[in-house]
Amino acid sequence: MTAREQDIKKLVIVIPAYKAKFLRETLESIAWQTDKRFTVYVGDDASPDNIKEICDDFTDRFDLFYKRFDENLGHISLVGHWNRCIELSSEPWTWLFCDDDVMESGCVEMFYETIEREGDTYSVLRFNTITINDAGEVRIVNPPHPFIESGGQFIYHRLKYERLSYVSEYIFSRKAFQKNNGMVDFPIGYCSDDASWLAFSGESGILTIQGAYVFWRWGAYNITPSGAKYQSDRIKAIFSFVNWLDEFTEKNGTGNRYLTRDMIKNLSQSWFLRQVKGVAPISVQNFSKTANFIKNITQKNMFYSCFFILRINLLYYLTNKS
Repeated sequence: MTAREQDIKKLVIVIPAYKAKFLRETLESIAWQTDKRFTVYVGDDASPDNIKEICDDFTDRFDLFYKRFDENLGHISLVGHWNRCIELSSEPWTWLFCDDDVMESGCVEMFYETIEREGDTYSVLRFNTITINDAGEVRIVNPPHPFIESGGQFIYHRLKYERLSYVSEYIFSRKAFQKNNGMVDFPIGYCSDDASWLAFSGESGILTIQGAYVFWRWGAYNITPSGAKYQSDRIKAIFSFVNWLDEFTEKNGTGNRYLTRDMIKNLSQSWFLRQVKGVAPISVQNFSKTANFIKNITQKNMFYSCFFILRINLLYYLTNKS
């Protein structure tokens, strides 16, 4: 590789920012990268926090571009905000990184080693992950990903709850992003990342970058929201994902000759029922639609479906009352 080729930046790190709590720690981990061939774009989603002040402290440590949006789009469409932040850049590889996660110092170096070895064979790359708490303490060393797997295998294991996956661990090609018209948009972004990795991976699958970890933060500041609005949106997202997955596999297959579309469809239906149990109470507005869907996938009558939903709601209220 020539000196000129070594200086070419093929990677952009895009941070859709809203919370300032851990942003400085995130940017600090980027500043410590052993390979500086990247540009950072921070998209401020009309945050009440002073995101710009934090970013200004890093402009002399790496190439950083800050953009404040006037509209808090993430409140309406989280994926819409992701997409507009990604579209600020033009590099061939994009790393969509959360404003509270951190990366090991060798991540960018390992990324370049991977693409120099593999070229553009793969459109989706990922790191293995470690879970940390708000204090930055390691809580879980998550199971390593397979070195290579098809997008269908990835979804299969996600539906079986056998694979952990977080937005910040993925790097994807600009070509795949543009070909699929951006990240797949579901309400509150629920399952949008999983659907996007499946769509972006194409026939080549997903390759795991070896030798460095991404630290995903789980703590008081990213606890899953609650309330009727969130429950309603999550149910809509669950419906959207299952329907999207059925249409996608019908058109594109699963990427694995042993994994049939019917296997994915049956598994997604079981996953849907399990998800519904975790999203309660089911509102009056979603009752009919949910009941009809349960009726179709369980092949039972409407009485069973309505009873199923009422039982979920009853368990929810009894649990919360106690």
